[in-house]
Amino acid sequence: MRLWDIKAKGYSWFRHLPVIRKILEKEKRGLQFLLEHFTRFPSFLLDIGTGAGDTLDVFPDSLSIIGLDSSLQMILQARKKRPIDAVVGNTLWLPFKSKCMEWVSAIGLTEYLRDPFSFLDEICRILLPGGYFLVSISPPHFWNRLRNVLGHSLFLLNPCEWEREVALRGMVLLRKTKSGLQWQYLYQKRITNK
Repeated sequence: MRLWDIKAKGYSWFRHLPVIRKILEKEKRGLQFLLEHFTRFPSFLLDIGTGAGDTLDVFPDSLSIIGLDSSLQMILQARKKRPIDAVVGNTLWLPFKSKCMEWVSAIGLTEYLRDPFSFLDEICRILLPGGYFLVSISPPHFWNRLRNVLGHSLFLLNPCEWEREVALRGMVLLRKTKSGLQWQYLYQKRITNK
């Protein structure tokens, strides 16, 4: 059994511990700030790295969500919190056609990816021109390094390097914010690359 499948049942419980809950609430406030950009939400969202669904409540209830995670057990936990369509899949080979998604999110995911820029290439492949990408990264600092004791090797990203790589792929930064552990971004894919 894979580590995330083992962690699934206790994951939400752990995230409700007072200190962890406070960190998560700050992260959610940052996401809500980014979402204030929208006057009209797209009709559906692809949420990659859905996990146990702990951040799904920042999205409008009227929004249809497709959750993608590598762990079936995590997806089952997420479905207890909100009705979602679900796909068990790999972030480096997303099972979707090119240019088919209007809105994609990846919250709390990139730090678990050995190759976040290949993931970014997949996002650019599936995102429609003019589509939106809501994402968080974890920069290298003491608290993020301390998270390694929880059983995963984290691949922490330098925000300047991340922002440069995203811009090179034709994404425009609309908004960004920081929480205690994350930098959070809202991007839009250019309609035409000039």
